[in-house]
Amino acid sequence: MRTKAWRRAQKFRMRARAARIMKDWGSPNHPYPVKEFVGYMADNMAVCSNYCCGNPRRHFGELTVQERKQKDSQADTIDRQEVER
Repeated sequence: MRTKAWRRAQKFRMRARAARIMKDWGSPNHPYPVKEFVGYMADNMAVCSNYCCGNPRRHFGELTVQERKQKDSQADTIDRQEVER
């Protein structure tokens, strides 16, 4: 179980990251004041889920990167076991 201090530190870290991202974007014309939008963005860092950034399984029916790595790792393990026999 994490403590309140850890959660506060994580929230502060994510707010700082969101502020850096907003600074990189330039001065956005958002309907919210910047401070409130940074808070919103810190809670929702995945602002993009289109086909370029989103889950490939959802958009193309492909495996995710993590699933491909696991599948390759399992195949290598099976190949090594067969060679050892």
